[in-house]
Amino acid sequence: MTDDKPVGNPFAVALHRAIEVRGLSLERVQAKLAAAGVAVSMSTLSLWRRGLRRPERAPSLRAVTVLENVLDLPEDSLAALLGPPRPRGRFVGQPPATGFSRLHEVPHLLDEFGAETRADAINIDLVSESVHDRYEFNEHGAESRIRVRQVARAVGEVGRWLVLHQGDDPTRPMGTLHAGHGCRRGRVRADPDSGVTLVELLFDRLLRPGEVTSFDFELVFEPGGHPEHRFGRFFGRPAGLYVGEVTFHPRAVPERCHEFVQASVDAEIHVLREVELGATLTATIAVRDVAPGLYGVFWEWE
Repeated sequence: MTDDKPVGNPFAVALHRAIEVRGLSLERVQAKLAAAGVAVSMSTLSLWRRGLRRPERAPSLRAVTVLENVLDLPEDSLAALLGPPRPRGRFVGQPPATGFSRLHEVPHLLDEFGAETRADAINIDLVSESVHDRYEFNEHGAESRIRVRQVARAVGEVGRWLVLHQGDDPTRPMGTLHAGHGCRRGRVRADPDSGVTLVELLFDRLLRPGEVTSFDFELVFEPGGHPEHRFGRFFGRPAGLYVGEVTFHPRAVPERCHEFVQASVDAEIHVLREVELGATLTATIAVRDVAPGLYGVFWEWE
């Protein structure tokens, strides 16, 4: 059990200690959870124990309650160590900026792609010259489609782009990704517990340093969903131009929209301006010389 020592958060330390004291293997812990009607994968238990992921979603929080019983711990002794939920949000295409990164929570996904878990290492051989996101929301106020067009310059030999997505609604799957001009879809991997999906877009040839490519893709979601309150894109490194658009359904129009920027998860959210929708029910923002951070629009429903 020595290879599962936690990297250092109170929940992970307490969980690791309790498992050690009871002399249980992770297999036995998993079996006891299953006997209580709670299914948790071995990889998830290992990540919790090592401090590389923490339970946040409702099924995971229920599992923590059952874990307390399985390990003969006082009620809420583990749950109390989790703290408040971390800020969540979607990200498409670009890795999160420093402080937003949750890539360390899905090493099993990243390993399959030979990708590093550091936010500044994903897609490191490409620099975004321009990114254009077009979001469409349905009559429920939920995402129905995201169209992305990107121009990137190679700084190393590279033949792919990794798309990361995490939605606000944990009960709703990512949707279907359709590759467009300049790329084709490769492998797709998802982690239901974290809500992270990783998609590989393959270029039609290997790019050499200095070469420029353009590619586009779209995500199409199933009907339904719950009202959402923002869109945003995370940039893990400097980029050129970012354009973000969101179009609302006539039956689900927010009362007002605001452009915002946030340098990191711990930084203050800066509200830049109110964004008018107009007759097309579309809010548009444009940012030049993009610095690492989160850029987007949030809105208020009546």
